Amino acid sequence: MTITVKDAANIINYLYAAQAITVTDNQHAVWADYINAEMPELLPRDIPVSARLAIKQWSQHGRAWKIDVQKFVDAARKIRADRIAIVGTNVPLPFGLPAGKHQAYKAAVYRALGDGHPLSTAEATARREVDHQDDDVKLVGPPPTLEKFITKIKETAE
Repeated sequence: MTITVKDAANIINYLYAAQAITVTDNQHAVWADYINAEMPELLPRDIPVSARLAIKQWSQHGRAWKIDVQKFVDAARKIRADRIAIVGTNVPLPFGLPAGKHQAYKAAVYRALGDGHPLSTAEATARREVDHQDDDVKLVGPPPTLEKFITKIKETAE
């Protein structure tokens, strides 16, 4: 996903309204380019929460500096990192996942969590990404030969 120049203008307008930045000509084009280069995984839906965190951090530091594009990116990265911290390094692997797909699966789970998906959705997304189908084991009863054996024992016992 890419942050558009319009998205960047919205970020700047939001931060300007909070008196957290100084605005210059063509700033929105520079911000869009910088954000896309530094954090191409940033989703437009994460803009408001990242802007609020940047303002909160700015306020907690006594408003001693203005928010620049790097401070905004830092806030966005923190949002993603906090989401990923939900599972930490202990990503549960699905049953039967080949060893060669473990790292790709974990990376896909982290990416989906960072995008704001709940763990169950992140796991489903990761399974699709590494092309691993859930082999739900369904117990339907004993195999036919065992069933015949059990029946024969029961008949003999009677």
